[in-house]
Amino acid sequence: MNSAGANYSANQTFTTLPLPPTVTTTAASGIGSSSATLNGTVHPQNATTTVYFQYGLNTSYGSFSTTNTVAAGGAAVPVNRTISGLLPGALYHFRTVAINNGGTNFGADLTFTITAVAPTATTLAATSVSASGASLNASINPNGTTTVYFEYGPTTA
Repeated sequence: MNSAGANYSANQTFTTLPLPPTVTTTAASGIGSSSATLNGTVHPQNATTTVYFQYGLNTSYGSFSTTNTVAAGGAAVPVNRTISGLLPGALYHFRTVAINNGGTNFGADLTFTITAVAPTATTLAATSVSASGASLNASINPNGTTTVYFEYGPTTA
């Protein structure tokens, strides 16, 4: 626009990226001898958001849950995933991860300990029995790190 008049160019449009999701890691629940449910909340910031959990024996994690998809919306929603195959008695680290077109955010690192399970042992028959020795045998399910030894003698005492 100047003193001679005005001239308008063609109208153009653009779309802004959404904000990255806001994510919180909350306490694990349903902790058993080999599984736990990991929990968190995600605010998708009005964009479809993919959510999963990282977990492992340290903060390098190394394992990932399957993903949840959170629909675009303007409020925080709870998310959870049950994981299994965990080591009895082990301390695990985990955090929530959320990704949308605006970016990726990580929840805080939290920990939980898998319930320890007592080992099971079945005494089997001795083999290679001789006047001076025998091989003692057993079947063991250690359910984690376990010390195994045999008690023996001429009586059950």
